[in-house]
Amino acid sequence: MLETYLKPVLSKHRGVALGLWGEAGIGISYYTSHLLKNLACGSLSVHSNVNLTTFIGQLPRPKKLPLWASTTLEKVQQGENVDTSNLMSALGALLSGLAPFVLHLEDIHEVDAERLGFLRDLAQTLKKLKGVGLLVTSRQLPGDPFRAVKLAYLDKEASDKLLETELSSTLPPAGLEFIYSKAAGNPLFTLEYLRFLARQGNLWNDGKTWHWRKPQQERMPVVVEALLEQ
Repeated sequence: MLETYLKPVLSKHRGVALGLWGEAGIGISYYTSHLLKNLACGSLSVHSNVNLTTFIGQLPRPKKLPLWASTTLEKVQQGENVDTSNLMSALGALLSGLAPFVLHLEDIHEVDAERLGFLRDLAQTLKKLKGVGLLVTSRQLPGDPFRAVKLAYLDKEASDKLLETELSSTLPPAGLEFIYSKAAGNPLFTLEYLRFLARQGNLWNDGKTWHWRKPQQERMPVVVEALLEQ
């Protein structure tokens, strides 16, 4: 899904600012982690509420960074006040030097108005660059200037594809049907049921193919149970 939106970044054609959002427990963290792990470019995940000094310190440094940009970032890390436009230019120079690169900021629904303004300024800056992506994740619609993409519930076909992609193998139709009936298209629940059933021995591989036996008792994965209680 997001791979399509990130193609301009991977080809260094232009910058993008995406906002992936959805309700708690739908699997945004898992999906994002899996996406970044398999992207053909550098990436970094940082919590959106981390203080500015730590944020800048966690960013990798390109081989070549203009002296003015390096000096600006050092001032921020030393606690000095820096004009917002200068800071944005310095961050843009740093991330451009890493291109293609995707910066992921987690849980922007937790930030205050001041930090949200900072993130929106950063998004506007990075959209003007080539080969740089800003991905924010949230439980709420992220708003402008992010292009919002909602992580929604899966239909049966998408659920089957997710499971078989996870195992790089086909699975027995009855097993796929059972998982979909229990997870109801929730991506996180779908994967938790897969792991749970494999641990229980209801799904197993003989070295050639996967086999299925229906559980005799109706039990729920601990993670799913905990999320439902919340």
